[in-house]
Amino acid sequence: MYMGLNTAPNITAALLADGIAPQLPVAVIENGTRPDERRFYGPLRDLPDLVTRHAIKSPALILIGAVVPLARDWSQNRSASSSPEFHDPVAAALSVATLALAG
Repeated sequence: MYMGLNTAPNITAALLADGIAPQLPVAVIENGTRPDERRFYGPLRDLPDLVTRHAIKSPALILIGAVVPLARDWSQNRSASSSPEFHDPVAAALSVATLALAG
C-alpha cells in the first residue's frame, strides 16, 4: 500500500474537494530528527509540487494545518504563496492531523 508521498495529489484533491482552504499551511519533513532532515513549507494547493520539486523521499511526514506556521523556520522557508496569518476554524481541527508516510 502506498501512502503520503505517492498520494500527495490525491490527498490534496480530496481535502480541496471537501472544502478545505487551498492556502492551508502544509509542511513536509523528510528524515525528521536525523542529521539530514529537510523541511519544506507551502500552501495545501502546492503539496504535490513540493514533493516533486524537492524530490522528497521516505521516510517523511506531512503536517497540515494551523500548527505548521509555529515551526521555528517557517518564516524563512515558507512558499511565497503561503499566508503566515492564515486563520480558519477547519485549520484548527486539521492541526492535530498528521499523515505518516510509508511510500
